[in-house]
Amino acid sequence: MELVIYDREGNFKKKVSPDSSSRWSEEVASEFVVSVNFTTWEFFVLSVGDYIEVGGKRFSVKKEYRPKKTNTQKYTYNIGFYGREHDMQDLLFCRLNQGSDDLESVFAYDGTPMEYLQKLVDNMNRNTDGVTWRVGEAISANRQTINFNGLYCWDAAAEIAQAFETEWWLDGEYLNLSKCERGERVTLGYMKGLKTGLTQSENSDSIKWFTRLIPVGSTKNIDPSKYGFAHLQLPSRATYIDLNTQLGLKEHREESAFSDIFPHRLGTVSSVRSEEKTNEETGDYTVYYVKDNDLPFNPDDYMIGGEVILITFESGDLEGREFECNWHNDTKEFEIINTYPDEDTQIPGGNLIPKAGDTYILTNIRMPDEYYPIAEQQFEQAVENYLKEYSRDISIYSSDTDYIYVDKNEIPLLLGQRVKLEDEQYFAEGYLDTRITRVERKLTNLSEASVSCSAAVSSSWKSSIESSLDNLQYVLASQTEKTSLFDIIKVGDGKQPSDYNVFSALKSLSTLLRKDQADSTNFLVRFLGGLEVGKAIDSLIAGSGIIMDKNGRIQASSLELRNSLTVLELIFNRLSAQEGDYSYSESGLIESIEELSEGTYRLLLRKRHDTDFNAFAVNDIIYGSVNDLLAGGGSYRTSWMRVIETNTTDNYIDVVMYPDSEVPGGKNYQPEELMAITRRGNTTDEDRQGYWYISSYEKCICMLDGVTKPILEESNYSILIGKMKNLSIFDNLPINYRQSYIYCRGLIRQDDIRVDVEGKPVYELVDRGIWQEGEKYYFEARNEVTGRNEISTVYHRGSKWQCLKTGTLLEPKWNSTDWAFLEGNGEFSIDFESSNGFSFFYGLIDTVIEAKFYHGTVDITEDVMNTAGTQIAWSRDSGIPAEDNSWSPVFVDGQKNKVHLISSDMGSEWLNARSVTFRVEAIIPLGEENYLRESEELSFNL
Repeated sequence: MELVIYDREGNFKKKVSPDSSSRWSEEVASEFVVSVNFTTWEFFVLSVGDYIEVGGKRFSVKKEYRPKKTNTQKYTYNIGFYGREHDMQDLLFCRLNQGSDDLESVFAYDGTPMEYLQKLVDNMNRNTDGVTWRVGEAISANRQTINFNGLYCWDAAAEIAQAFETEWWLDGEYLNLSKCERGERVTLGYMKGLKTGLTQSENSDSIKWFTRLIPVGSTKNIDPSKYGFAHLQLPSRATYIDLNTQLGLKEHREESAFSDIFPHRLGTVSSVRSEEKTNEETGDYTVYYVKDNDLPFNPDDYMIGGEVILITFESGDLEGREFECNWHNDTKEFEIINTYPDEDTQIPGGNLIPKAGDTYILTNIRMPDEYYPIAEQQFEQAVENYLKEYSRDISIYSSDTDYIYVDKNEIPLLLGQRVKLEDEQYFAEGYLDTRITRVERKLTNLSEASVSCSAAVSSSWKSSIESSLDNLQYVLASQTEKTSLFDIIKVGDGKQPSDYNVFSALKSLSTLLRKDQADSTNFLVRFLGGLEVGKAIDSLIAGSGIIMDKNGRIQASSLELRNSLTVLELIFNRLSAQEGDYSYSESGLIESIEELSEGTYRLLLRKRHDTDFNAFAVNDIIYGSVNDLLAGGGSYRTSWMRVIETNTTDNYIDVVMYPDSEVPGGKNYQPEELMAITRRGNTTDEDRQGYWYISSYEKCICMLDGVTKPILEESNYSILIGKMKNLSIFDNLPINYRQSYIYCRGLIRQDDIRVDVEGKPVYELVDRGIWQEGEKYYFEARNEVTGRNEISTVYHRGSKWQCLKTGTLLEPKWNSTDWAFLEGNGEFSIDFESSNGFSFFYGLIDTVIEAKFYHGTVDITEDVMNTAGTQIAWSRDSGIPAEDNSWSPVFVDGQKNKVHLISSDMGSEWLNARSVTFRVEAIIPLGEENYLRESEELSFNL
């Protein structure tokens, strides 16, 4: 092979012959180099910009090179020529905000993947060699801010790809920010393009991999009080999804990947208006109002408490920007709340303003109910795609190509080429769908190469998974217009169809069913409106063809079944037949009967499917019943038997019939062909003595236990739901046998909710013991801990009290509105205390009398005196009414329950009367209209 070297201007420079060690190596986002080794008899220098062309691509010298002088006449060259990808290592990633002269390389940038890709291309087009770079495809994702600190475009591309969890790659002139994957899938395997077996190696530890995904949905537009959950749920409400667990169970919890999947509506702005306003602090400013004439609901009806509505623009000059907004229902407009990045800038404002036709999404708002199932389905699709991507085998599989097979079958050895890698020993399914991530070709024969295949080279879910959601779609930029929105799904792509992409012609032919020729599919086809085959005429007598309508009715001329027919109802000659009992136990269908001896039979059971075998065991009590309804009769014949031998290989059982005296009804019938039989119990094995059945005759659901014979004992009934049996245990109970009940031997319960005849909850008094400060007590409310509908009662200071207010923190006492007195000494009384006793010598009286108030034995004096509206009156009886009426007490420190008595307070005749009586009367408020009146007398003796 000869290789031509050109100088920078494209002029012929040298023709050389590379040796067999020369290689062309390419690896995704890592290496794109041709290593050329050759010897010459003349000396020449390889200058920067000198290039070769290999495989239709140009590879250039990046540093000036001089050969090794082997001897006086021979020179050895070992030189690397680099692909145009490595030009990205020469140019800094600059800001370019003010044009091509803005070469600031230390800056922060906020943008979408497409905007970052455009900036990369703009920087690369600053080159001086006349090479044009163009924008290819980029994933669509939320804006991100990345800080750049003097990076070259090569390193900046890596930073951007890592931030958006994708890859960068070059396809001709087009730079792409997406997973490097292309072409229709080709098959490679041993003797099928590979001359050696596969070698497996582990991929980078930074690559995410798992087989059980625990997805956590978004909280956006979720009102837990209405939706029932704080996060968006899967339609099935499953909490985890498994895939490829045969590779091992590795769990992963993921929330951020699904944060932008939530119930929402993509609205379109119908009109925009603005108003000029003035603020004393900030001066003049403009307020923008947007209207959506197609908005199908009133946001006021869907507000989430404590939240401010956010509006995010999805297109237009404000694309990707989020604002708080106010809804004005009178004008049907959203008022956008301005943001101020700096003192001189208002957004919206200037060139960044909303316009009619802009699309938007509302958040921090509860959506109408119909939006949630759609979001759940989108969430489910994203979860399935996410798990499918990250549960795949991510090992690196390498091998050497068979160049003869590669050339004959035109196998493209390109980076990103989709590959079906076959190896029955390596892969459970015999193959692995993957792609080429590294190629090292011999320069002397480009079809002879070492290839490496892997599903991933970095964390790149968003680059390989495109769900039907807007924020996961791919967009393909046109050559000069980055606003182009064409997304073509090509043959071999894994993208999901949506409203934002289209099939290529070949993809359409391989995906859609043909109408112009015979076609087939390996997948389910649903004909929701029905199906007609041939010349379809709807008539049982004169019809033709096959008719299947949307209600499930099928009409055809004939029906041939090779196995069985299963129906819920069989209508034949206007007669219907239906079994009345439904058994939940081992069962079988008698195919044929062989009589072994009198009362002993061998029953061959029908195999209902290829792996079916009889599950009966020795000593099982079995029975079957047939009727003659189809013959116009109305009787049943029941056969009771005991299993004496089983044979799972030949699928038969040997049975012996019970005598008539041991079966219900006193008559046992012989088994018949096509009789369905089921186990009722077992004579010896306790584990097989239980049996569930539902009976339309007995009108109940029944669980039997301990069944050892055909005729049941009362003790065999473990559970009855429905109409009760006439059992002796019910004799003394007020049971209405025409009503339904539930009977069971034991009950383990958590909640017990009782209601009255009107369906209202019945609350029970629950003794909570001694009152404890800080404990929660209930009044006609559900106790969250016990689950009981509770009215709490407590004991406090020798009395029993009932709670009147759920959650009260007040102490139970005589005047508490949150507690009612139930039991104990609840009498109110007044007693007196005297500082110097109650008997005095004449003329030597000087004492303080205090009236003390009691509720039972509890001193409540302080409470009474602190109760607003309490009235206390003192009076005296000395036997002289005129003096008594004019007497007024002297209160101690203004406390009306304390009076200071001296000799003059005893009246003028106390020496003769030798006794005087003082009376105190108290009126104590007890609520709004209630009060307590108490009085007591105190006598002093001389």
